[in-house]
Amino acid sequence: MPRYPKSLSQRWPPLATLLVGVFSFIFFLAAWEGTVRVLNIAPFLIPTPSAVARALYVGFTTNPTGSGSYLFAAVSTYAAALAAFALSGVLGVLCAILLAHSALGERIVMPYIVAFQTLPRIAIAPLFIIWFGHGALSKVTLATLVAFFPVLVNALVGFKSTGRGRLELMRSLKASWAQTFWLVQLPGATPYIFAGLDIALVFSILGVIVAEFVGGQEGLGVLILQSHFAIDVAGVFSVFVVLVIVGLAPRSPPACGSAFPFLGRSPERQGTMKKRLYENEKDSPCVRNRFAASLHRLSPSPSDAVAGAGEGPAGPGFRR
Repeated sequence: MPRYPKSLSQRWPPLATLLVGVFSFIFFLAAWEGTVRVLNIAPFLIPTPSAVARALYVGFTTNPTGSGSYLFAAVSTYAAALAAFALSGVLGVLCAILLAHSALGERIVMPYIVAFQTLPRIAIAPLFIIWFGHGALSKVTLATLVAFFPVLVNALVGFKSTGRGRLELMRSLKASWAQTFWLVQLPGATPYIFAGLDIALVFSILGVIVAEFVGGQEGLGVLILQSHFAIDVAGVFSVFVVLVIVGLAPRSPPACGSAFPFLGRSPERQGTMKKRLYENEKDSPCVRNRFAASLHRLSPSPSDAVAGAGEGPAGPGFRR
């Protein structure tokens, strides 16, 4: 068999990969600092990393529990984003279940949902500020609607992609709707659902930031606007750093690996687990019974063999 080249994760140990990432990031910061200082770029155009670090220090240490601190703003923004993410996930999956089992409902509802998603988020944000005020309710509502669509579409595709053979097998076993859903449809749609949730996590933060831009009273979006009005570009970059760090925290490999069994593991371990699952499925009684039933359907019965003796291929003994 041909030998394929090993991937980077197989050739390099995890510690070496981590060190390469750290040193490349340090080199990027040093090149950024040196380029700005050598070319003498104005600080209100591109700040240096040291200026961004000072803005971060000031934002976290000056009145850390006050309304203008980075910590208070980050908690306000991400509390609303997590609430919107949870609501969009639950509502998206429930609506996908209903639409997947109702073709008429899907034809009626989906055009309205797609039409609503074509509207720019910044255009509908003022309406939510008018309807729900300047507090957290407007941010959560807008972010929920923004993150709802990817969860709905991915979950709907997952529920509708169940193989026809699996559904026919469950019908032949006289399984109920709930058994078919829990044993066949939901496990098959799980990768699609998590793909939609991955997108919804980003969209929920985006919806909250847009709501804070339009009419928020607190949050990281408000801090970006305040730094923009004061022409404090280093402050804007420092808020970007907070957004990136806190946004990547739920997507880190250790957190994903502890929450979901197949994520955050080495390719060798994933291959071993998949092989073990395949062996268990191959040796399961359900698969053996289906194989025996297929052989029984293909083999002619003794009475058909006697009746078809001495006749051509089109005789009564021929089983189509």
